[in-house]
Amino acid sequence: MKKVSLVLTGVLLTSGLCFAADQGVATKMVNPSTIAVKSSTAQGTIESISAADPTKNLSAGLSLRAEDGKIVKFLLATPAVYSADAKRLQLNQIKAGEKAMVKYSANKDGSLEARSIQLIK
Repeated sequence: MKKVSLVLTGVLLTSGLCFAADQGVATKMVNPSTIAVKSSTAQGTIESISAADPTKNLSAGLSLRAEDGKIVKFLLATPAVYSADAKRLQLNQIKAGEKAMVKYSANKDGSLEARSIQLIK
C-alpha cells in the first residue's frame, strides 16, 4: 500500500509540473550559492557607477568609499534609489562624488548586492 501511495504521489507531482510547463508558467533555477544570507549598511562617497554589459558578461556595479576609507563594491540588480529628501530616483540620476547610504545583502559567494541606495547630505 505504501508503494502504491508513493507511486501515485510521484505521478501527481510529475503531471502537475508538466501541466504548469504547458500553461507557460515561468520557472527559474536558482543557484543556492548566490542566495543572500546577510543584510547590512554601508555609508560613504560614491566613487563610480558602471552599467551592465551583457556582451562582456558584466553586471552593473557601484563602488563606494566607506567612511573608513575602504572601497566597497556592490552589484546592482534592481536597487531602490532615493534622494536625500526621500524622493524616488532612477539609478542613472546618481553620480560619483555624492554621499550615500547603501543597504545591501552579502551573498554566499562573497559578492555584495545593493538593495537600496539613499543619497545623504
